[in-house]
Amino acid sequence: MSGVSYVKDEYAPLDVDSEKLLDQNTDYLGWIYIPKTDISYPVVKSEDNTDYLHKDFNKQYSFPGTIFMDCRCKSGVLNHHSVLYGHNMNNGSMFAGLKSFRDQKYADEHPVFWFITPKYKLLYKVFSVCNSNPYNRTQYGIDGIDFKNNNEFGDAIETMKKESVVKIQTDLLKDTDYVMSLSTCTGNSSVRCIVHGVLVGSVEC
Repeated sequence: MSGVSYVKDEYAPLDVDSEKLLDQNTDYLGWIYIPKTDISYPVVKSEDNTDYLHKDFNKQYSFPGTIFMDCRCKSGVLNHHSVLYGHNMNNGSMFAGLKSFRDQKYADEHPVFWFITPKYKLLYKVFSVCNSNPYNRTQYGIDGIDFKNNNEFGDAIETMKKESVVKIQTDLLKDTDYVMSLSTCTGNSSVRCIVHGVLVGSVEC
């Protein structure tokens, strides 16, 4: 993967002490950071998606929980489609800020996000913002995770682009690309807000 020297300073990544975070919690996977927003949190992954719904990073009860990667993502930090979940808190914390991406001007002003792992700082470019139905198991593949082949994944990418509620100019996406989706609830149980990003570069930590 290429470097990201072209990224403006205002969108530069954070420095994260991954070694310390791993000492705190072996479920630590990386750090999600969206420049120019309040979204900057550690990300965990466990064997069950319910583990961190209402537990903080130190595994103590906390209603806001912790940002976590879907346990069905089997390839660690880099999957063809990785999905991160976070609560939509009334005070604006966790993934509540994702809903702002449904505004065209806001999406234009926040074009990228970072997933910072112990080895790499991965840069994703936002290419779609969707209001998704969590009960539609075939919208982006089976629950948006499992794809039989690249063609099926390519079809899912096209669906993500087609159903975006904002217009985002993107280069041609391929069925071999790596996509990360950031998902939160909206207050309507039949609608989730999902921000989709495609991996465009990385730098070593």
